[in-house]
Amino acid sequence: MKAVLPRNNFNNREIPKFSALADSLSLQAKEYFEKAVDHDEAGGHYNLGVMYLKGVGVKRDVKLACNYFIMAAKEGQPKAFYQLAKMFHTGVGLKRNLPMVS
Repeated sequence: MKAVLPRNNFNNREIPKFSALADSLSLQAKEYFEKAVDHDEAGGHYNLGVMYLKGVGVKRDVKLACNYFIMAAKEGQPKAFYQLAKMFHTGVGLKRNLPMVS
């Protein structure tokens, strides 16, 4: 007996609507994170770093992401330390430096 896969519930007209919604939410999130940065909140630096690293709602800029992670790490954000170590380990945005990671 053949397995029947369910049809997707999206039609082609709904996908652009979702894309526009995601873009507007990304823009709104970026604005909130920038406000947090203005108040020296480590989470704002970290989240902007993630947005720039992944290119979510902004043009991908790994060097700028790295700078945001460094600022967040200086403020004690643990996820920023992890992200920087991961970037050193993989060489994404930073020169690969395994001794620095350990």
